[in-house]
Amino acid sequence: MIENIVEENAVVTVSRSTETKVAEYILTGTAKYSIGDERQKSLILLKETQELLAVTLQGGSVHEKVQLNLSVYRSVTLPNNSGQPTILGIEGTDLYLCCRGTSEKPILKLEEVQDIEKLKTIKEGDDMMHFLFLKKNHGLSMTTFESVMFRDSFICTASDEKKPYRSDAFNIAVYL
Repeated sequence: MIENIVEENAVVTVSRSTETKVAEYILTGTAKYSIGDERQKSLILLKETQELLAVTLQGGSVHEKVQLNLSVYRSVTLPNNSGQPTILGIEGTDLYLCCRGTSEKPILKLEEVQDIEKLKTIKEGDDMMHFLFLKKNHGLSMTTFESVMFRDSFICTASDEKKPYRSDAFNIAVYL
């Protein structure tokens, strides 16, 4: 009986692709939004310094309120729960919110973009990555914007009146 035993060896070869996909963000659409914080402050633009301020608008000053163009992107490399890639631009200008600096000290600022074509498709490593934020909805009226370049840095307004926005905190609401 031992003469009829056949031995088999199975060899499984596992190959791993060393090719990694570069994150790519492709513009899918743009809509206008009016943004305010949980204290009902609105954003206004100081044109001479190109700075956004959070202020409580009263009476006839409502026309100073900034309208934002929220450009939405798609990316197949992002996990579904990470948020919607977006870019925020000031309506009627070439100014866009971006996050620059270092991981220890990211800075939220406005920058002029002269070549709008560069914002249509953004690849990881491009200088345009600084303009991308992940938009996440929390309930019915609260939305946060987290920097793609500096994770855990969110757009936020200062608690004091007529102070610049901040990038080190968490609360900004979007009202459609």
